[in-house]
Amino acid sequence: MNGLARKCRAEHRLDRRGRLWTGAGNFRVAFGRGLYEYEFMFMLMNMRLLRTGFIIWLVATLALRFGGQHLLRPGDWKGTLILFAITFPLMAWLVRRLCVRAGLPQGEWLAGATSLLLPTLLLDPFSSAFFPAVFPNMAPQVAGVFGGWMLWCCGAALRRWSALAFGRLSGSRGSSVEEAAQLARG
Repeated sequence: MNGLARKCRAEHRLDRRGRLWTGAGNFRVAFGRGLYEYEFMFMLMNMRLLRTGFIIWLVATLALRFGGQHLLRPGDWKGTLILFAITFPLMAWLVRRLCVRAGLPQGEWLAGATSLLLPTLLLDPFSSAFFPAVFPNMAPQVAGVFGGWMLWCCGAALRRWSALAFGRLSGSRGSSVEEAAQLARG
């Protein structure tokens, strides 16, 4: 194996057959049995960030319940654009700050962000579906804006870390995974 193939294998974590290495085999050794996907998923959850995410969701929902009519107004497209523009960097900053505060290494920030956003992703669909009952102070016409705003917030929080994680997998250093596999094969 030449030096370039070793470098590509090291950068992209390719196995001996040139496929992307996931490390899944190590879990069988560590736990003595194979893990199912749902078991593995909850192993990656950071419970502290999950609780923090639930508290943030609860406080934000209560704030919208009692003052949301001033934030989301029907026909106010300029206010909506400003809200979306402010929210994007704010959410990215907040998630980064909370992951640092939780003491997560940077490689685990995507899992930390997922833990933090899970309450919003699981509970806000119900807030959107029953919008008039959950938020009687807001006009029903802004239910779509609310749902879009929640997706925007989650997307903003995940954008940086998903780009980093998928960038590593897709060969962000100038070559794709397929090219790296070709180099590793010889």
